[in-house]
Amino acid sequence: MGDYSRVVAENLRNRRRALSLTQRELAERLGYSEKSVSKWESGAGAPPIELLPRLASVLESSIDSLFASGEAYYLGVDGGGTKTDFLLEDGDGRVLSRTRLSCSNPVDVGIDKTLSVLSDGIRKTLGEISPSRVSVYAGIAGLTVGDFSAQTETYLRELGFSASGVGSDATSAVAAGLGDRDGVAVILGTGTVAFLQRDGVQTRVGGYGYLLEQGLSGYALGRDALTEALKYEDGIGEASLLHRLFSERLSSERIFPLISRIYGEGKRGIASLAPTVFEAIDRGDGIALSLVTHLLSETAALIVSAHRLLGRDAPTVLVGGLTARRELLLPILSKMLPEPIASTLTVSERPPIEGALYLARKGKTPC
Repeated sequence: MGDYSRVVAENLRNRRRALSLTQRELAERLGYSEKSVSKWESGAGAPPIELLPRLASVLESSIDSLFASGEAYYLGVDGGGTKTDFLLEDGDGRVLSRTRLSCSNPVDVGIDKTLSVLSDGIRKTLGEISPSRVSVYAGIAGLTVGDFSAQTETYLRELGFSASGVGSDATSAVAAGLGDRDGVAVILGTGTVAFLQRDGVQTRVGGYGYLLEQGLSGYALGRDALTEALKYEDGIGEASLLHRLFSERLSSERIFPLISRIYGEGKRGIASLAPTVFEAIDRGDGIALSLVTHLLSETAALIVSAHRLLGRDAPTVLVGGLTARRELLLPILSKMLPEPIASTLTVSERPPIEGALYLARKGKTPC
């Protein structure tokens, strides 16, 4: 009885605190007294067997996790428009395992494929570690559409994780850039969107989806550069290194005959052309630079709007794959922003996957 009580006491106390619940609040949700909860958490007694399913549900956990003893682990999952990253750490923050798999956006690949990618990634990343000893947060693009989030949360809960949370990849990126701080996080990845965070509450600015949104993103940059190359073929646009580089990349002297192939590859295929645009800039192509500059002007408008809504001085952090070219982007964007916003502009040192890990350790999702 002693070992059972001590293990349950520790797990119960940790989960309650992770959910920011008081002993009284937990007792009220269970229909028991605060004194009973205090007794369970002290190890002087244990919850009745018949209460365990209800207790696990209220704690957003599993019965197995209430009995799990040993070291705790944390798993972050970041599913963007082109790949899905898995990262496992122990309680001291040591990286134990990494896995990278294909896209898991359910809007693009379907929820069955999303869950299949999660299954493969979890199995490869955890190895012999039981999910009952692991807290997981999965931030996946497209997950907030329809009931995809609910289906994914149910799937993770059924795997028996000690705690699980799901949300969009944007939530992970904001957590990577800001943590708990007030401020503005701008995601520059396959798509682009800004989030302001104030007192733990996040508000979106932009992010209308790749067909409508403006701002610098892999998709928008690839799309606009392809358009310039096609205009050159039709004698409308100016000569540019872009056309030659795209021709080499696509193994064709002319791009127009490949239109059906380009459409077939969709947004991920177009976004994958962004590095070619940066290569053109590095080789002195003025048209490529003008495309980036124009898209950054749209990004600057998002940032200014987000700060207006925030209503206080706070940092602005850029997050996402395109920030790898910070030495090019930061000087251009800074000149487009008013003070004091420009002076607070930085690039996050933590990738989105570390934001997912941060949320796994918190045990809950920002609202």
